[in-house]
Amino acid sequence: MSINGVITRLQPKCAAMEAAVDRFAASPVRRFLFAALFGLFLFALGCLTNKYYGPNDDWTMGVLLSGHYDVGGNCLFIGSTLAHLVYWLNTHIVGLNWFLIAERFMALVAFVLFVYIALGSTRLGAAAIGLCFIEFFLFSGVSHASNFSYVSGLVTAAGWLTLLATFRGDKVPVWAQVAAVLLCVFGLEWRYEVFFISLPFIGLTAMIIFVDIWTSGFALEGKEWVRRLLPTVIALVLCGCAYAYTTAQWELDGWQDWREYNHWRSNISDFLMPEYDEAEDQLQALGVSKNDYVLADSWVTADPEYFTSEKLEDIVSVGHGTLRTPLDTAKWFASTLLIHDRTFFLGILAVTIGGLLMANGKRGRRMVYGLIGMMALVAIVLVFIGRFPNRVEHTVWLFVVIGIMLASREGGRTTSEKEAKAQARAMVVSGASGVVWVLATLFVVAHLVPAFNPAKIDTFVMSDEPVMEKASLQFASDPDVIRIWDVKAYTRIEQGFEYRYIPSKDFLESNQFLGGWTINSPMSNSSLENIGIDNTIKSLVEDDRTVLVTHNPDIADGVLLHLQEHYYPNATMQVVDEVNIGNDKAYWVSVYDYSAND
Repeated sequence: MSINGVITRLQPKCAAMEAAVDRFAASPVRRFLFAALFGLFLFALGCLTNKYYGPNDDWTMGVLLSGHYDVGGNCLFIGSTLAHLVYWLNTHIVGLNWFLIAERFMALVAFVLFVYIALGSTRLGAAAIGLCFIEFFLFSGVSHASNFSYVSGLVTAAGWLTLLATFRGDKVPVWAQVAAVLLCVFGLEWRYEVFFISLPFIGLTAMIIFVDIWTSGFALEGKEWVRRLLPTVIALVLCGCAYAYTTAQWELDGWQDWREYNHWRSNISDFLMPEYDEAEDQLQALGVSKNDYVLADSWVTADPEYFTSEKLEDIVSVGHGTLRTPLDTAKWFASTLLIHDRTFFLGILAVTIGGLLMANGKRGRRMVYGLIGMMALVAIVLVFIGRFPNRVEHTVWLFVVIGIMLASREGGRTTSEKEAKAQARAMVVSGASGVVWVLATLFVVAHLVPAFNPAKIDTFVMSDEPVMEKASLQFASDPDVIRIWDVKAYTRIEQGFEYRYIPSKDFLESNQFLGGWTINSPMSNSSLENIGIDNTIKSLVEDDRTVLVTHNPDIADGVLLHLQEHYYPNATMQVVDEVNIGNDKAYWVSVYDYSAND
């Protein structure tokens, strides 16, 4: 049977399916109840689970804002309004893990609103494309493997989808418009880079919607333009205010030092840098040995006397001036990150083809082509700067998917045989996409059900008691010893807390770090001050309570050489213990004791 024959046979069934969904979704109450129950069901499975993945920065952000430090209220990566809110809740309504609650609650609200608007403002196939994409590529990132980039992407996308539907003239209730405005603001707060990246995609989609309105032959009155545009204007104004507030907060003493320090530190450890030999003369002129350079690239910078912001900036300037060409960056990116896995590539291919087949005429197809082209440009820029991991790529693609959803064909009367065939193809694609969505949802549910554990509701309580019996956490709980951790080894401790439970203040003070993005933060500095340490690396020889814990002997050797080169020429070290701190499988670390031997 030919393709046209298959389309002819399937079209009536697909049309009946789409009509049934449209009748169901025509009632705002039914649509909201479905969206809410569906969202609650999926998020219950995704959050109340034995599954947990990492490492990620969300757990650390939750710890920094937990109120378990003497200072707090701000945090790298997220906006100050959100950080202040979480910190205030943790210090005034104690007993709950408000960071985790905020992250999961906002993601749930965004998902419910996305479902509600998608079923009401786009055809079945378009809604199915958007929801399949979220369930397959973002859902774990906003539930049991929560990451603030994914959360920002979903929250921002739900807000923009609602505001674009309002601008197009769809019947969007006031409560949904208000929710959309707030979601846009909190999308910015969860990660402002994701929000700003969304703007060109949303702008292109809005421009094409405007052209459709302008050329439709129906003149809109001034009040109607205000009704359609006012929510978006309010959202943009509030986002501007929130961003300005965050900018002002990071100019305050203490916070500004932390942000500047981490900016230069992360440029060394997170981005492409040359080999030491390629810039040896310049680095030696700065007083940077090969060992110092390797340590900085290995997240070992907890020596505020040597690794100052100025020193790190000098290292970055030499590295960027020596390398950082587009070709070198592309080679590094291709060799270290496998972004386009087969599943994601096939998913994007299916979304693009489905979007083109359901696009509303030439203008709709041009919207799809424009969005794909813009995505290519954004990808090139992000690859060039070396920051294009899955959590960024997936969230950016979601903004493309929004445009594709709104570009979907709506059917209507046909004026030619060619248009009739195009509508028939679109109808079959829409129906098939609906079936795929059902199957995808069943697949996700089947994947989550075996690990469902209602007892994990305790992850939303500010307590570490449910997991403290684990061997890894018992090892790290001796209050008479201050363990200085290699950051990579400490991920096993994070696993012990399942990236959800928050440790006590005593635990945090007796476990410090050789480096990482929390170094030089007001929270870390206050914690060190409480235990009488002002230089973490030097304390290894100056404080009898300290030991170094690492899985990598090269890190221990590097710290020893750093101490010898800068402070204690006769320093020595010895292994005093070896411990298995693995959770699911063995992971042995060595415990090192350092001596000055002056």
